[in-house]
Amino acid sequence: MNKIKYIGLMFLGLLAFILSTSLDSKRDKEIGLQLWSLKDDVKSQGIEKVLEEVAKMGYSNLELAGYRKGLVYGMEPMDFKKLTDKYDLGITSSHVARKMSDNPEADMAFWKKAIQDHADMGVKYLIMPIMPLKNSYPYKEEQPVTMEDINKSCDYFNEIGKMAKAKGVIFGFHNHGHEHRIEVEGKPIFDWLLEKMDPENTVIEMDVYWVKDGGYNPVDYLKSHAGRFPILHIKDKRAVGESGETDFGPIFKAAYKQGMVGYYVEVEEYKGTPMEDVQFSFDYLNKAKYVK
Repeated sequence: MNKIKYIGLMFLGLLAFILSTSLDSKRDKEIGLQLWSLKDDVKSQGIEKVLEEVAKMGYSNLELAGYRKGLVYGMEPMDFKKLTDKYDLGITSSHVARKMSDNPEADMAFWKKAIQDHADMGVKYLIMPIMPLKNSYPYKEEQPVTMEDINKSCDYFNEIGKMAKAKGVIFGFHNHGHEHRIEVEGKPIFDWLLEKMDPENTVIEMDVYWVKDGGYNPVDYLKSHAGRFPILHIKDKRAVGESGETDFGPIFKAAYKQGMVGYYVEVEEYKGTPMEDVQFSFDYLNKAKYVK
């Protein structure tokens, strides 16, 4: 081997080592990302380019928001899993939604396939990000939420939860501000869900921003319902930490104490580009001493 070729190979090897150790150093903390944060980039650049950029940022885990008609971001589930493996990204959670219809058998058939598809990919959490009520999102003032609606919703969640648990998947619900602002019989919808969703088969993925937006303190819920929130959405008005309006230290402290095993950054409003704000969020949490 001539000297020039040898030096070139040595340089390439050193470059590869530097890049790998740089990524490893970024991944000292297991920081997750809800891919909804980059939905516009997924549309314009394609899912693979987005995954590549997310991996470079230092994120370790993904929460999906692209399960449609049995496909994940337009791909067969296991083909998508191969793509995330390529970029060393774990798929630990996924948002999937189906409202209750007039055909319960079709509803459960949908969930049976969704659960199996996610179990095949090794996804641990399957989260419904909306209430299943027909009159929800937007809620209709002329058709207020009733206790019957709450009971039907929780029965629906509990049935899905049993199906998921049988396949080694944990089913849960993700809140928005509506569930805190709207009361039924003097109690917020969110509180009814905590009471009526079976803790043996379901969980709550608390979105800390929407709790605060709804007029409540996420720390209070974390302390009073310990163990119900194994995963969280860490969200702010824009990029996490950019507004300075949320003190995340007490939230993380209470979340860890009650049993949080993972969390996902979500950015829905932007000061810069979506990519810039998702990177800002990672850097903010990666530097924070209260984040393990």
